[in-house]
Amino acid sequence: DHQGATGIGGHACTGCHAPHNPAAPQSCATCHARTQAFAANKVPAHANCESCHSPHNPLGAPPTQSCAKCHGNVKATHAGHANDRCIDCHVPHPGDKQVSLNSPHGSALSCSTCHTKATSDTAFHNAKTACSSCHTPHQFQLASSATGAVCVRCHAGEQHATSTSKGHTECAKCHGTVHAPHKSESCASCHGAEAKTAPAGHAKCVSCHTPHDGKQKAGQTCATCHAKEGSSAHAKVAGGCATCHRPHGPSGVASPPACATCHKDLGGMHRIKAKAGGLAHAACATCHAQHEPAKADRAVCLSCHTDRKDHQPTAAKCNGCHVFKD
Repeated sequence: DHQGATGIGGHACTGCHAPHNPAAPQSCATCHARTQAFAANKVPAHANCESCHSPHNPLGAPPTQSCAKCHGNVKATHAGHANDRCIDCHVPHPGDKQVSLNSPHGSALSCSTCHTKATSDTAFHNAKTACSSCHTPHQFQLASSATGAVCVRCHAGEQHATSTSKGHTECAKCHGTVHAPHKSESCASCHGAEAKTAPAGHAKCVSCHTPHDGKQKAGQTCATCHAKEGSSAHAKVAGGCATCHRPHGPSGVASPPACATCHKDLGGMHRIKAKAGGLAHAACATCHAQHEPAKADRAVCLSCHTDRKDHQPTAAKCNGCHVFKD
């Protein structure tokens, strides 16, 4: 009984079978030459049409059941796909549609075919990381329940650094979703007080800090940018620049303290009252620049004592006679 054996399209038996030699059918490629049959050859296990199709009822088996005959270990629970149909993502004959080059067999559609917000399978990472590097393709879940644990598979060095930095352990807090173009969150989103109090030129946190642990960069000191000031006598103070300055708030010295905080007992003419105004030489910056050696030459003194410009005109320094320190 050959009733119903002609399959889809009602083809005559002789299209495949020779009348007197029924056991020698024509190749499927006789009709399906350029697309289905030849394209299936790209996947080695699919080369034999009968591994998936019954010759007399080629589309009779449900697609998932057909695939499961060989792929029984694949349990797909991909949300949004009714009945978990394999062919929603996998093209059984790769020549039928354009397929993703990220598939090991060239037979799976790109994830971004449906997940359009991801832009492309490699929209985020400069390393051209495929979706399957983080997601299990048949469940579309992250490979680990903890987002950071997924990131550390590639970013182990950064994870080690963030583990010691409070608030930096969750990658997504600064880097956002991996499906959007890469854009790191501003440090100011958490470190608002520091950002608002940073002086001119200090607003870019990563100039001084490593972003993943917040520490000062190795070899990066104030003198890296402030070379002139870094060579001053004050650079040798035990607390360094932070004794008088703070790069940003809220902790640290709000403004440079009075010179007398350290330079307390200065005798000699430091205590002599000037004629004009009856004040002592209390404004240190009048004669001394904070980051330059103390100057005691005639020009400095004459900047205030203008009436003494003809007094001992050949003297290079006033402190030969007028001692500032005793």
